[in-house]
Amino acid sequence: KNDCGQLTESCILSDLINEKTKVVAISHASNIMGMERDIPSICNLVHSVTQNRGQVVVDGVAAAPHLLSPGSSIVGGPDWYVVSLHKLFGPHLGCLVGKRNRMIQLYYPEGTAVCEDESALSDESLCKSWEMGTMNYEACCGAVGLMKYFDTLAIHARTKFVLGQGAVVDKGSGGCNQTSNQITSKTSNDHLGCDRAILSHMGGHINTSETCSHVSIARVFIQRVETRLLHRLLDYLYKSPLVRVMQDAEQMKVRHKSDAVPSSVANKNLQRIPIVCFVHANIPSLEIVQHCRNYGVVCRACKFLSTERLWEELDIKDGGVVRFSFAHYNTLEEIESSIRVLEMMNGWSW
Repeated sequence: KNDCGQLTESCILSDLINEKTKVVAISHASNIMGMERDIPSICNLVHSVTQNRGQVVVDGVAAAPHLLSPGSSIVGGPDWYVVSLHKLFGPHLGCLVGKRNRMIQLYYPEGTAVCEDESALSDESLCKSWEMGTMNYEACCGAVGLMKYFDTLAIHARTKFVLGQGAVVDKGSGGCNQTSNQITSKTSNDHLGCDRAILSHMGGHINTSETCSHVSIARVFIQRVETRLLHRLLDYLYKSPLVRVMQDAEQMKVRHKSDAVPSSVANKNLQRIPIVCFVHANIPSLEIVQHCRNYGVVCRACKFLSTERLWEELDIKDGGVVRFSFAHYNTLEEIESSIRVLEMMNGWSW
């Protein structure tokens, strides 16, 4: 509601919040349009308008397998970030990351005095205050295994090849030279310089240090592999005359264009994650899904927990959209095979 108590239909976030706003909950990426949201700009706006009293809660379920999370410890990061580790190839275990000062605010009941020396309150005490019963130790062990998986991915990427900005970088040549778009084997054991090159190619998304983070290297590797698959599928669907791909119409904005945005907050490097939704002009979505399953291609068709307003804006019928989603372990051949299966349908191209 606006200051007059009336419901606001605006698509501009700055129109929807005021100094009384307590919580802004938003997903890191859309699981329909596959676009990352500008979380740093959203957090900056909410904290500025509410004088840091409003809190931003980010649902990272759709984005976490593909993107680095905007950490709660960084400037411009969310107050809370939540995800289920099964989306990260791990156990079915919920994970909530929060800023320490926000946790302290909830640790002390409203109206009670806050401890003068907040540093005396240990992280363990804060975390235990959220545990309402015995922890799931089996799932916690799986979380440890998940970290080992990311370590393995990083070691594989580092010892086999380096993916630079839009091209493969050959480490076997003794440097970081561009080669073709094919994966190139590595013969040199000198990897530190190229590790930094991998991270620096991300344009500031990853903070390099003396000891390169395996998680960061794994994330770069994941993104480069997935982007190749995503571009191939999108290129085909865009060229299909009867197919309409669901994508951001740029209606949802953080601020009005006339509003000044600090250069340190503006984010022009938002990513598209490998989630592709589309509808066909003549073939119902459920029929497409059944056809694909008959040939071993797994996809889904439904509303995917989205709102009725979105369906009205996108002009989607009751059958929903067809959604293809994939990850770094999928291959280009699987994408090509999926395309061939789609083309087998009667009426697909005409």
